[in-house]
Amino acid sequence: MQQLLKRVGRWDEIGRDYEALPLSQEGCGRTLTDHEKQRLFQTASANPNWEAAFLFAMISINTTAGPKETATLRLKDVDLTTRVMRVQPEGAKNAYRVRGIPLNEEAFKGAALAVVRARRLGSTEPEHYLFPFRIHRSHFDPTRHQTTFKTAWLKLVAAAGLPGFRMYDLRHHAITSLLEHPGASEETVQSIAGHVSRQMLKRYSHVRMDAKRTALSVLDGSFVPLTPEPPKLVPENTVTNQVVLDMLGSGIPAEIVMAKIKGSRCAFDTSVETIKQLRQAQVPDAVIFVMLRRGQERA
Repeated sequence: MQQLLKRVGRWDEIGRDYEALPLSQEGCGRTLTDHEKQRLFQTASANPNWEAAFLFAMISINTTAGPKETATLRLKDVDLTTRVMRVQPEGAKNAYRVRGIPLNEEAFKGAALAVVRARRLGSTEPEHYLFPFRIHRSHFDPTRHQTTFKTAWLKLVAAAGLPGFRMYDLRHHAITSLLEHPGASEETVQSIAGHVSRQMLKRYSHVRMDAKRTALSVLDGSFVPLTPEPPKLVPENTVTNQVVLDMLGSGIPAEIVMAKIKGSRCAFDTSVETIKQLRQAQVPDAVIFVMLRRGQERA
C-alpha cells in the first residue's frame, strides 16, 4: 500500500502519522528425534541424485554450519589432516560466524566424501569450491559455489516423512544438542556455532545452571563424583526398542513387527517418557501396545 501511495504522490499526506507494527519474531527452528535423524540420513544415502544434499546435511548437523556457510566452503577451507573446517567471511552472516570448527567423526566422513565428489566434478585447486556450481546436468563450474540444494532437499525430506524440515534446521538441531549437554559451556557452544540467540540460551539455562552448580560444589568439598552404572547386558537376538524402530524405519509392516515381538525374547524400555518418544517417532499404537505387554520380559 505504501508503494502504491508513493507512486501516485499521496503518501506524504499520511506518512507522518504512519507507525509500523512490530514484526513477530521468527519461529523457533525444528530439531529431530533420534529416529527421525536416522530416517533422514538413510533416505538421503539411498538416492545418488541427493548426494550433494546428503553430504551437506552430514556436515551441517555435525558442525552447526548453516546452508550458506557450507555451500561457500572452498577446498582450502577443509583440512582433512588436522580435521578442521574454516568458515570464511563469504558465507558468514556476521563477523562472529567466521570461525574454525573441529570435525567430529561424522563431519569428517561427510567432508572427506564431499572433497572426493568435488574433485570428481572438477574442483582441483585450493580456491575451488567444495560444492561446485552446476551449469547443466553433467557440467560444473568449480570457480562458483552451488547456490541452493532446495530441489533435492524438498524431495528428500518428503521421502523421509519430514515435510517442512528446513536445511537451516540442521544448524538449529546441532546447537540444541550442544546446549542440552551439561558439559558444554555457553562459551564453547558460541565458539563452535559463532552465534547463539538469547532465546536458545534462555531455554537451556537450567542445563547451564546445573553445570555451574556442579563446578562450584568442588570449592566447598561437596562434590560427589557419580559412579557410572555397569551396562546391562542384553542377550543376543533380543528385540529392543531400537530393533523395533529399525524394522519400522526400513519399511517392514507393523503386522510383521508385532509378530516378531510376540515370537522373540524382548527387553523393552516402556517408561512413560520412552512411550512419548515412540509416539513422536510415529510408531503405531498397536506396536506400542504389544511392547507394553511384553514389558521387560527376558526369555
